[in-house]
Amino acid sequence: MSIKAIGRARSLAIHRCLGLVFGAYLCMMGLTGTVIVFKDEISESHVLKMVTEGAGHALDVPLVPYDKCDDAFTRICKNIKTVESSTKRKVVFYKSLGARNNLSLLTLAESKTAGGASYAFVKCVNDSAQVRLLDSSEPAWLQFIIDLHHNLLCGKLGRTVNGVMAVLLLILLLSGALVLTFENGYWKTFAAAHRSRWPLRARNLHIALGGCNGPFLALMAICAIYFGFPDQVKALLGVDLKPVALDLSTSNDLSNGLGKAFKLIANTSNLSTPDLDSIAMPKKNNRAVRYWFKGQMGLSNEIWTDGFNGAQLAGTTGPARFSSESLLLWFARFHFGQWAGFFSKCMWVILGWMPVVLYATGCWIWSKKFKMSKKSKKSDS
Repeated sequence: MSIKAIGRARSLAIHRCLGLVFGAYLCMMGLTGTVIVFKDEISESHVLKMVTEGAGHALDVPLVPYDKCDDAFTRICKNIKTVESSTKRKVVFYKSLGARNNLSLLTLAESKTAGGASYAFVKCVNDSAQVRLLDSSEPAWLQFIIDLHHNLLCGKLGRTVNGVMAVLLLILLLSGALVLTFENGYWKTFAAAHRSRWPLRARNLHIALGGCNGPFLALMAICAIYFGFPDQVKALLGVDLKPVALDLSTSNDLSNGLGKAFKLIANTSNLSTPDLDSIAMPKKNNRAVRYWFKGQMGLSNEIWTDGFNGAQLAGTTGPARFSSESLLLWFARFHFGQWAGFFSKCMWVILGWMPVVLYATGCWIWSKKFKMSKKSKKSDS
């Protein structure tokens, strides 16, 4: 046998074995991922429904009016502090579900408690608000899907397994590319596929979808490797995001950190009062305060700033958009289809179904070859 034939045979054996074992897992990840890309929309709808039905515990909270603050962002910070003091819970996420208005309409604040995350829905009326404490901002079925996709229902171990599976996915894609590379006269066969029987059509459909969807799956696998081994990837990129303790009640943090960040966002978006969508305070091993705001063409932009000095660490725009931290930011934005708003999410749903088609056509090809090999053995005997 020639070197080319040996290379094709070995690549095909690796591709076939990994595909049969790994395909069902890949289908599950693709289908659950198509749901998770719309997590924000589902959560918003669920929270509004819960509040409309009067779920949770209600509190009346007085908010800081506009005329009591020098700027809109100071008002945001003081209102976060007001919610914290009223609910006795630390606000780590501050989001607007309705009218933006610089987040003067605080509608969802995620708080960490001993029992896990809880959520405060705040409905503003003039300068006062009614706060409802909810157990979760997501329906139970969505929490199950998220845990299955992120952790395989096994916590940190499941996330590590996902990282290993991502490495195997890269090997699967590479072996498929090598099979196609070693194929003789493939393109002539592909051009005549429309006149062929179904097995050959299925084979060509499998190769065509694999070739078109391969780069997408490879990028998703690279992102999943980061999610599975975040500390190792950060060390490889030289990223050091240490935790930071911010106290919004101190003027020092306001002026040196968050206030400067707000001015940075205003300069970046070319707006005196940026259309902020949400703010995330530092958590886990990350010193960054994260901001989401509307940019050009209405697309969502994201910026990470240092909690103490307000310097930009990462972002989709601004001077630090090419930093190592920005690469980590794009891993999450790309993996969950957030890079182009609703359009990218819809495209991710379509691409998420491709592994199902690839697995189905791959199993069909394997079953036909298996039956043919059994027939040939019988005829030989």
